[in-house]
Amino acid sequence: MSGGRPKPKVPDDDHVGDRPTLRPPFDPETYARESESGLRATELPSSSRLTPRAFPRPEVPAFHLARTRSVLPSIPEVHEEAARCGALDAVGADAVPALAIPREELGWVDLSPEATRLLDHVNGIRQLDVVCAMARVAPEDGAATLLQLADEGIVSFL
Repeated sequence: MSGGRPKPKVPDDDHVGDRPTLRPPFDPETYARESESGLRATELPSSSRLTPRAFPRPEVPAFHLARTRSVLPSIPEVHEEAARCGALDAVGADAVPALAIPREELGWVDLSPEATRLLDHVNGIRQLDVVCAMARVAPEDGAATLLQLADEGIVSFL
């Protein structure tokens, strides 16, 4: 008597290798040829069209400098004229530009070289005058470019 457990029974060999192989209901060679013909890469036609703007610029009526208010008859000595101001005056040299879209998506936007240089230094912390100095762009030109990018939804000002 052996003083242990009985050995587990090993299932009998059911002669799996002796079974005949059945052919599928289709021709395997024809199927393989048809499958491979669908895998051939087709070359896409190239386009000479430029990449469209990320955000279409809305149509805005032309702005004409004129009186900002009509003169009230009760106080005839008040005459207010519209002040001419540039982009830098409109934004302010201490404004902080920040990207409104992820930096990775800038590659999809058609940017001028000046805009690209400016956006390289925009980080949401630096003021406009610092960004322009780092990009070697005149502050008035840099402010105008960044205002245009703000109109397109690429930049915002904090």
